[in-house]
Amino acid sequence: MPPSRWSVQSTQTRRGAETPVKDFFISYTTADKAWAEWIAWHLEEAGYSTVVQACHARTAGTGAESGRPPITIAPRRAYVVATAAPPVVRLSGLLEELSRAGWTSCVIATPTAAAWIDTRQFEAATGFPVRVHPRLPDEQDPLPPADAIVAAPLTFNTLNKSAAGMSDTLALGLLNEALGLQLPIVAAPVVKAALRRHPAYGASIATLRACGVHMLDPDAIAIRLPDGTLTLDWKAVVDELE
Repeated sequence: MPPSRWSVQSTQTRRGAETPVKDFFISYTTADKAWAEWIAWHLEEAGYSTVVQACHARTAGTGAESGRPPITIAPRRAYVVATAAPPVVRLSGLLEELSRAGWTSCVIATPTAAAWIDTRQFEAATGFPVRVHPRLPDEQDPLPPADAIVAAPLTFNTLNKSAAGMSDTLALGLLNEALGLQLPIVAAPVVKAALRRHPAYGASIATLRACGVHMLDPDAIAIRLPDGTLTLDWKAVVDELE
């Protein structure tokens, strides 16, 4: 079933006659044409009919004429690659800041991080499944293409593996793929001072920066809460995407 916030209608009465109309009317701006077509393709695979058109056009018999509001598509999409560092339990703060800045979020979590968070909460907030494991070869990708990546929080383990080109989790695989696609990537490492002195850390930071990753200073974005737990300045992280 489609989400309840979308109205599904197969026919409408116009001047006393039954006139077929489409189940979904999807409007888009020029920059979002590919994603609008992706949404339409998935809906049609599920058995619905669609009309896809630029937001300034008018087509007779579409949802625009029938009074149904078009599906609103946010102009920018960010993959949030979340790993198992303490701030991940407050990841909702990052999603809220991304939404305020006009980004649609999709969460990709490492298996350990997924065990620390309420994936259903994030699925309800974003409208997309939280991805943890690779899909099967015959499965469709449930997420739209990304315009940018926010790797936050980013652990010592995942940071070093990405710099070395390892892809033993879905989160790493998508992060490494984004490097190859030269997508904007903002990384917020959460790494203890002792581990930052490990020889691999500095080399990995240098490698990722050379690839265009915007590596944030762990000390500049870390916030120690009164109860002693650690979170991040999520707004500062999102501001780096601008």
